[in-house]
Amino acid sequence: MFSNSNNLPIEIDGQSNLSLLGTDNNDNIYLALTNNDKTDLIYYGNMTNHNWEKVYIKKTTDPKNIYVNLKGQIFVKDDPKSIIYEISTGKDIHYSGTLIDMYQDGMISEQDHQIINTIFQ
Repeated sequence: MFSNSNNLPIEIDGQSNLSLLGTDNNDNIYLALTNNDKTDLIYYGNMTNHNWEKVYIKKTTDPKNIYVNLKGQIFVKDDPKSIIYEISTGKDIHYSGTLIDMYQDGMISEQDHQIINTIFQ
């Protein structure tokens, strides 16, 4: 991953094996530190001040299973259990079928050729 301003790899704590997860409304970017295409550590912060915060996740996972919404909430998908959990609260949210995507206030899944909209409470 490279910074647009200087074409140098982005490094955090000397690590450059990072995957972009998303951004929020406060201009923070969310990056997963990857090892063998898995992660258990997320960095987030603003590119201009380089003050990075760390968030650890419970279980090593593929970065493709991590979602960040515009509010800065981080969600991790656990396919075998058909749940996603929100990292800061630890709240589990169940879904039916196959998770397609998440949006600001919920998620969309598909089961038996039906689209299911689950709104977060």
